[in-house]
Amino acid sequence: MKKIFILIFILLISPVTYAEVDFIDVDSEDWFYKYVMILVDEEVTSGYEDQTFRPANIISVEEFITLTIKAIGETESDISKTRWSDGFIEKAKVLAIVNEGDFSNYTRPITRGEMGRIVLRASDIEPPVDFMNYASKISDINEMDSYWQNIAIRIYSIGIITGYPDGSFGLDNNATRSEASVMLSKLLRPSLREVPTVNSFELRRYAIMEEWSKRSSVHTGDIFIEIPHTSTPYDAGILKESVINDGVNMLKFIRFLAYVSDDIYASSEANELSQHGALLIGVSEFSHTPKKPDDMDNVFYDKGYEATSTGNLAAGVSTLVESIKRLMDDSDVSNIERIGHRRWQLLPNLKEFGVGFVTTDASYTYYTVIKVFKDMETEVRPYNTVNWPSETAFPMEFFDKYTPWSVTLNPSIYDVSKSQDIEVSIKDIKSGLIWYFDKNDKALEGEYFNVETSGYGVPFCLIFRPDPSAFDGYSLETTYKVTISNLYKLDGDLVTLTYETQFFNLSF
Repeated sequence: MKKIFILIFILLISPVTYAEVDFIDVDSEDWFYKYVMILVDEEVTSGYEDQTFRPANIISVEEFITLTIKAIGETESDISKTRWSDGFIEKAKVLAIVNEGDFSNYTRPITRGEMGRIVLRASDIEPPVDFMNYASKISDINEMDSYWQNIAIRIYSIGIITGYPDGSFGLDNNATRSEASVMLSKLLRPSLREVPTVNSFELRRYAIMEEWSKRSSVHTGDIFIEIPHTSTPYDAGILKESVINDGVNMLKFIRFLAYVSDDIYASSEANELSQHGALLIGVSEFSHTPKKPDDMDNVFYDKGYEATSTGNLAAGVSTLVESIKRLMDDSDVSNIERIGHRRWQLLPNLKEFGVGFVTTDASYTYYTVIKVFKDMETEVRPYNTVNWPSETAFPMEFFDKYTPWSVTLNPSIYDVSKSQDIEVSIKDIKSGLIWYFDKNDKALEGEYFNVETSGYGVPFCLIFRPDPSAFDGYSLETTYKVTISNLYKLDGDLVTLTYETQFFNLSF
């Protein structure tokens, strides 16, 4: 009995052992050791005759197909062969693990993406329903076309490939034998799979990057169908459709960032008025109420004036797209009190708008008008607040330390008549630094706070900004928490609102 007890005790405390194959180039301390040994245990491989595994060697297509067929317990097809791998390749085709046209050369190196495709087809592992959400974890996902994105995200979401330490997948990288052993071991042993987790920041960041890939500018070359004429007889000119579409897409993207509807369009009528307005401020004065040039007819002037008096104006910005983006800033002393351009472009009910852009010989050269209200289609849409920067994730390309924060409050929910004691704070979660704002902060070039209730878009907007001279800028490595206190609802309830956001680089 004593001998039996000792034997049982030894079995309980003994470490995991593998088949007795002693590769001279694989050490038990190597990161891939256990994966190589699993393949040996499962009789998928025994290495080379010289007792090497050659883990750093590039693996070929035919070698990986052969290992995969063995890993799933199949044998090669019984066919006439001209090369040692023909039977395994044929079996892979019979099992639809490899399709005709996948490879024109089976002796070349296989890529990590191609390995992933083979393993997906060889397995019965179903990716999660929301597998596309895992795209946010793959840093080089936007370097792939949609076909390979789908494969990379699927294989990543089931924990077969975890990617490199920098978060990249390395789709087109030639795979090594050690990498192949990891992938096939995870196919064989579900417990080894490392299913990633995705947080809300990563999901939102990926959604923003996806949206940008759809909305980024595509136009190149001349911008006019008809070139404007800046002296009598005046001609407003006509922008090319692709230029207008780029402008629409920029505004759609901006609204997507702020979580407001991007169901908007630029109408031909509003575009015509805006084009007249752009030329008017280019030949008269940069003003919402420009004077009529003596040699301009009344019809032309009235069209232009209607647009300038009901639109956002920009001067000195060389493209329509960049003008729409710049109009979101409003950090200068003449705009920070109201941030009217931003509020109009983020108006929740905005549906129809117009765009106009001209170049002239005047001092600013480039002139833009975005008609945003009066006699245009709108659509009532529910909302609570409209925040800039918005919650969860926000691209740094649209915000810097000079740009004011803003929270537009729905006046059908919040009581604008009880706004005099509202206070706001921004907390850097990582450092613990907190900026506080109240009605005493009125430095237009420094620390600033205002409750703005005039008719720019929604007439209830909180505007606040830390002193730009007091810090180096917002960090990409922290979360910022905004807290709004002393805020009343129309039903009399005193409430506190909070939201968090983290900046990232869109890099467009």
